[in-house]
Amino acid sequence: MKKGLFVLVFIVALVYSILVQSQINSEVEELFGDNEEAEIIVVLKDDYSVLQEYGISSYDKDDFEMKKMMIAEQQEYVLKDLILKKKELSAQANEDYDFELTNVYATVNGFAGKLKKSSYQKLRNNPKVVKIYKTKNITLFLNNSAGIINATRTWSLIYSGINITGKAESVCVIDTGIDYTHAALGKCTTNTFTNGECPKVISGYDFVNSDNDPIDDHGHGTHVSGIVASTNESIRGIAPDANIIAIKVLDSSGVGNTPKLINGIDWCVNNASIFNISVISMSLGIAGYKNTTYCDTSDNPLLVDAIHNAINRNMSVVVAAGNDGASPLGVSTPACISNVTVVGSTDKSDAISSFSDRWALPMLFAPGSSITSANLGGGF
Repeated sequence: MKKGLFVLVFIVALVYSILVQSQINSEVEELFGDNEEAEIIVVLKDDYSVLQEYGISSYDKDDFEMKKMMIAEQQEYVLKDLILKKKELSAQANEDYDFELTNVYATVNGFAGKLKKSSYQKLRNNPKVVKIYKTKNITLFLNNSAGIINATRTWSLIYSGINITGKAESVCVIDTGIDYTHAALGKCTTNTFTNGECPKVISGYDFVNSDNDPIDDHGHGTHVSGIVASTNESIRGIAPDANIIAIKVLDSSGVGNTPKLINGIDWCVNNASIFNISVISMSLGIAGYKNTTYCDTSDNPLLVDAIHNAINRNMSVVVAAGNDGASPLGVSTPACISNVTVVGSTDKSDAISSFSDRWALPMLFAPGSSITSANLGGGF
């Protein structure tokens, strides 16, 4: 009897081992294919018990600073077990490494970078790692906006003694950067901007070139910012008195990736109290992905977490639905994430543009229903 039970346990263990190995092989194939290295995003387990070493015995998961401390501890714990690529060393001197860290976050529990296929198992077996998934590319979605959405009517309204023009509020524009030298956006020099002395575009960061100068080398981010807050008397922005934060995650060709997008949202959330950021605008998305339902359980969990962090801190997250054209039913990612404000495109007659993506349920999309950073025609 005991011998039979032992054989049964052995067979079950063997089958389980085969299934696990098969799953690992499938994951490796999906991540790496024929490549020896892959750009990946790592999601870590939330574990507030790591704060005990700080003498913290009770954990308030709604405490923002406590959450950031926990995230930093989890990142350090996982990364210390990997041999990281050193940027200052030559390629030859860097041959023996597991991981090249490219993106680290303050408000979402994870990080991103390039992982060697030979080191996949080492990272996957870490008990604090919840998920490893592939980076995806994002791309941009493209002066009659103010009148069409009735913004001009709000400028004369007064709330608590203040006209509703965006005064003292800041909008994070996550895009190709912003031309802060433009006359309608502050007309600042590079020195003025980097010194924090620009009156309109008050701060930002360039995650493409990893520096403090998110100047626009494409034009799309400047166009979007003009729609949001231009001070030009003839072509006023929707909220002409609002400040702008320039977050560059798309390069000169209008292309970026999900780790940089998460970085941009993370920066806006982490600096919201410093610059009074109340809105995040993203006229971009993952091309080719059409969603007719919410995608919170998608294969981009860290992106979902980043956006929910912003919303939970009372920030409005405005995202372009997409300008796919050929098949308009369904919206792109991240427009499909719950509680974001999804915005499509209308023409000058306030009719839905033929190329504008939209939800499957018509009541979830209404032309002229919100501030738009999607293409409404014309230029800035």
